[in-house]
Amino acid sequence: TAAKVLAMNSAANAPEWVTAGGGILQYKHVIKTDTQAINSPNFGMTLISGLSVAITPSSTNNKILVNVGIQSDSADGYRSAGIIFRGSTGIGLGTNTGSRKPATFGIYGKPNGHHSTHQAVLDAPSSTSAITYTVGVGHEGSGSAIIGINRSHADSNDATHARLSSYISVTEISGGIL
Repeated sequence: TAAKVLAMNSAANAPEWVTAGGGILQYKHVIKTDTQAINSPNFGMTLISGLSVAITPSSTNNKILVNVGIQSDSADGYRSAGIIFRGSTGIGLGTNTGSRKPATFGIYGKPNGHHSTHQAVLDAPSSTSAITYTVGVGHEGSGSAIIGINRSHADSNDATHARLSSYISVTEISGGIL
């Protein structure tokens, strides 16, 4: 019948017809088209303004697929990195060992170039409350170096520099299919 699929029963010994469900339940997308110069030394992780999206999962069993695309230029050649946050909690972080800083993604470290970073994280927030996802970036230096978002480091007003856009998107996926 309509909206039914054939699946194995819970005892795993016979097929049965069950109500279909699952898949993509909702999708939200935010694009940032303006620029930002961020000075966030010692990997301080300053949030990128205008790059946040809220979603309210319909079940605590569901997962949220978070995708980000950041257009940036490094801070004077310093190593730079970013974190995707669920509220104030970093997600998709690398292992924190020794003095190394955990981060979700790295940013290429050559100044005055346009660098595209894309990262996906499958999050399991176990919540039906509204959740806001944001992105923060920082660099290793301790001075006034910047990370240019949607622009080159120098942001020169000439035909060799571009203005870009970044995005964050979230997709709620039924926990039954993952």
